[in-house]
Amino acid sequence: MLRDYRPSGNAAAVETLHNPGANTFLGKLNMHEFAYGPTATSSYYGMMKNPHDPSKMAGGSSGGSAIAVATGMVAGALGTDTGGSVRIPAAFCGVYGLKPSYGSISRQGVLPLSWTLDHVGPIARDLDDIELLWRILSHRMDHQMSPLTSPRVLWVTDTTLDGLDLVVQQQMASARTRVGHLSAVDIVPGTLPRGEECRASQQLILGAEAVNYHW
Repeated sequence: MLRDYRPSGNAAAVETLHNPGANTFLGKLNMHEFAYGPTATSSYYGMMKNPHDPSKMAGGSSGGSAIAVATGMVAGALGTDTGGSVRIPAAFCGVYGLKPSYGSISRQGVLPLSWTLDHVGPIARDLDDIELLWRILSHRMDHQMSPLTSPRVLWVTDTTLDGLDLVVQQQMASARTRVGHLSAVDIVPGTLPRGEECRASQQLILGAEAVNYHW
């Protein structure tokens, strides 16, 4: 439908990367159609395959961005995240993805899926590059951030983790152990209160706004 579509201009985030000194190579990457899906299996250009195992999905919707970063094609890439579309493919492909705070990166010029939930976010192979991209995109290169003296991490213990493959459970337990060895981090076991209600509300808002804009 949009194979030959040419937008009238760039999004503000892309224009920021065009600025002198950014030293970026800009190009379009594959994605789940209209950013509406977490699998990256629905695309005019075909299914996006996981670079670590081509028989597995790469995750979406920003699957092409995560693949490009994971394979070393680029040091960093952009995606949009409404309900996980930066974080899911980053996790599937073994890289980092950030859904930033509301308003920290401009969405001007970005075709919306759900205007109250959409975020522009970076994907990169390490956290230093994530921070650099965030600083560039949010125009905070000189901003001094106060370090967290004792960050708290919620470790979810309710039934939302039931059904995970054994290997995934083992990897999560290993990650918890490694984080727990960091003396500055406080791991707090707990549940996500009203998690299913939150998910239902998110889906309702996303669906209603997507139909309102695109129908």
